Amino acid sequence: MKNTILYGNGINMLSGNNGSISWNDLLKKLSAKFGVSINIGRKPYTMIYEELLLRSNVTELDLKQSIVAELNKFKTNEFYDYMRDLNLYNYITTNYDVNLENSFNNKGYSVFNTKLETIYSIRTHIDVIKNNNSNKIWHIHGDIDRPISISLGLDHYCGTLGKMDKYFKGSYSYNSPLKSGDIINIQASLSQKIKGEEKFDNISWIELFFSTDIHIVGLSLDYSETDLWWLLNRRARTLNCSPNNIHNKIVYYDAVQDDAGSNDKKELLESYNVEYRKYPVIGDNWDNAYRFIFKDIRIATSKLCM
Repeated sequence: MKNTILYGNGINMLSGNNGSISWNDLLKKLSAKFGVSINIGRKPYTMIYEELLLRSNVTELDLKQSIVAELNKFKTNEFYDYMRDLNLYNYITTNYDVNLENSFNNKGYSVFNTKLETIYSIRTHIDVIKNNNSNKIWHIHGDIDRPISISLGLDHYCGTLGKMDKYFKGSYSYNSPLKSGDIINIQASLSQKIKGEEKFDNISWIELFFSTDIHIVGLSLDYSETDLWWLLNRRARTLNCSPNNIHNKIVYYDAVQDDAGSNDKKELLESYNVEYRKYPVIGDNWDNAYRFIFKDIRIATSKLCM
């Protein structure tokens, strides 16, 4: 079984932050910039984004370009090097920055941005290549090279879910990158691929949740991230119906400073057939907890094919 890393903004917050901020803090900063007073409260960040857009006088593209300006301040750190050195075929991220690509580039890899989509990121990936090594980085919530693709709002998430559902059911279609006017239809459903009736086509990151072991790190899995929760739920439901057809595993590595809320997520993830592993944070030493996490990921991935 091949291995895939799914990582989030928690990686950016390590090693002294390096200019990084949380998504909530980013939205607060943008609210101040555009003169909109927003009470964050318990609102999901997808709703905060929509409120900011609707109450300000800026276009969505202007808002997303302002987000890009903030993201360009993010810098790579040692944990990106840890991920890079795992040398896996696939890396999935909810981040918009290109810190992992920069880490590969610093090691002599060539980086090729395959811009297959404008707004959504079902198929779009970045190739990093050196000699016979080839890796794919999937920015599933968009990236800074495509500002309009950045997914923070409810509208964008719902649009993404619609496309994911079509891909799952085998009714997904897209314009051919080779010939203008030609439409390519994905006619095989994921259920057929899981049962072995059809082959995995490797066109989308969605398939990796069924064909590779997934190691989730630095990702809070906020309940606003409906696309990921929906996909985990579909996998769990499929497992209930056809337990012998899914052979991969998903592991969630959780660095925990305060146990409040961690048990709730543990229970939910385990009900979704996701293995939960907790790593205590001593004092404020988040970096050390993540070093233990990456040590375990390295052991897990080295035992199996990449």
